[in-house]
Amino acid sequence: MERFQTKKLVALFLMSGFLGGILFANFIADTYVIQSDLFSEYYMNEFLSAKTTNSAYGLYLCAVRILPLLGMAAVQRTRISRCAVWTFLLWTGFSSGLLISVELMNLGILGLLFFFSGLLPHLFFYVLAYSIALRIIYRYPEVRWTFRTFSILCVLLSSGILLEYLANPFFVKSMIKIIY
Repeated sequence: MERFQTKKLVALFLMSGFLGGILFANFIADTYVIQSDLFSEYYMNEFLSAKTTNSAYGLYLCAVRILPLLGMAAVQRTRISRCAVWTFLLWTGFSSGLLISVELMNLGILGLLFFFSGLLPHLFFYVLAYSIALRIIYRYPEVRWTFRTFSILCVLLSSGILLEYLANPFFVKSMIKIIY
């Protein structure tokens, strides 16, 4: 019964954050979104000519993907561990809703394709890795880290980071060429 309620809470927090991101983009930040030239042809051409296989980009990806997990793992044994999991889910939903709304406002229906091209193919590995980590952090102390779960998490995160580093720029550049 508790597992079913937890799944409903995960969906509730993700969808609440998603709706919050959409509302924020449409009602609070709409003038800034429309005035920004983030999706202008100039910036898209700059991205097409940028070299995305350098070590700074790889280090950035490692930091952005690993540091949130380390932060939540650091508070795992405290009273705020569940709050950290819910905050992470809210933020993930909010940022997704905001990004989809901004891309739809600027690029129309092609914005959805652009959004999903930015998530391919690494999203699958990140969803699995973060699901494992969030489950363990949320259900501590009845569920603990084992060498096996830690190894699986490391393989999934490494695969996701490697795919995002190598394959994602190809997908995004291909989508930019279609849009412009």
